[in-house]
Amino acid sequence: MADGAGVAWNLESFVDSLIVELDSVQNRLAVKGLTRPLTYMVKDVDVDLQVFPDYDGRRVKFRTARAGEPGASKISLQLGSISDRQIREATRGPVTTEELSLDSIEELDEDVKADLKAIGVSSVSDLERVERRGVDLRSVSKKRIDYGALASAINKAKRRQSPPQVTRAQTMTVSGRPCIVLHGRNLSLQDDPRFPYAHIDGSPAQVADADATRVALVPSRPLSATSRLRMALDPYAILSLNIRT
Repeated sequence: MADGAGVAWNLESFVDSLIVELDSVQNRLAVKGLTRPLTYMVKDVDVDLQVFPDYDGRRVKFRTARAGEPGASKISLQLGSISDRQIREATRGPVTTEELSLDSIEELDEDVKADLKAIGVSSVSDLERVERRGVDLRSVSKKRIDYGALASAINKAKRRQSPPQVTRAQTMTVSGRPCIVLHGRNLSLQDDPRFPYAHIDGSPAQVADADATRVALVPSRPLSATSRLRMALDPYAILSLNIRT
């Protein structure tokens, strides 16, 4: 820490960073335990910091003492021991390939990611688990989390993981009306009355039916030999197709 000796820092940020590092080590040990038995114990670790405290009337900040600098105060931190059994029992393990990690969400601010990790939230499933318990993240996080922006970033990342795929399009009659029916995967995934929303040849089309594998559309006017379809399945997935009748 000699290079940052002149930089003031607060204890909360230091402890948060230390916790994130320890969580990372614990996760790595949990993965290692899947392939090689953990036969050792991490013993107590003592950390002594030589610092100069500064109180501005509201907050206490510290400056790390330089080598040989007199008059510094000492802060001592003690980290308890942990055994292989405790690692197996207490560690949920790192994010799997089936989960959506916060690191993979490009739209999410890096400071927000770091703040969430400091309270043990490293994936979308962690976040959903906390929300189901009714925890207000604003009360425990240092950043003012914008829940609207957070939900939007998560939904966008989820959509990237499950992009829509159209495997077949056909015209047919449904309930006596001519329809365009799209078949595929990951088509309509959200329960949102605003979507899907479609235009055929520039005119709105009625959505007669929609689910993950099938979307049926009723044109508002007769189809041309080659009709142009533009459809928003949700805010993050838009399809544009030429349909020959």
